[in-house]
Amino acid sequence: KTQWHAYSLFENPANPAERQIYMQKLGDWTTDVLQALQRDTHRPVWICGPFSSPYDNAAESDNQILVAGGIGITPAISVMRKHQETRRSNLIWACRDPHMLEFFVKHGEFSRRGWNMIFYTGKQALYVGDTSEVVTTNGALVHIVRARPNLAD
Repeated sequence: KTQWHAYSLFENPANPAERQIYMQKLGDWTTDVLQALQRDTHRPVWICGPFSSPYDNAAESDNQILVAGGIGITPAISVMRKHQETRRSNLIWACRDPHMLEFFVKHGEFSRRGWNMIFYTGKQALYVGDTSEVVTTNGALVHIVRARPNLAD
């Protein structure tokens, strides 16, 4: 039986030659995978992909607006990182998972030349506190809005 599960492959911010996999434990399959990885194994892992990014044509524009939801942040971060010095990348990211948001705010390379806006739609408190602005380790300013985007106004 074939099943699709969301996980993402992205560059290690500390070492661009390495790749990391981000997978959330949401159900039986991901729980089983994470438990299996907690021990030595000789079985190979089968991964299908990578699939092309929705941002493949990003290099054709000097100004970019990258829109992401949830784990879709990983290709957006790769685009921002690649074009950091040559393009203005602006980010809109909706995320309801506090751990994912905090992980990527801490480890992701957000744009220093454009604006970064995160709509946090989760119910749990964030460890970043009540602040609405965070400066990341690469010096980017990230605005955190604790609500869904209001597209009616």
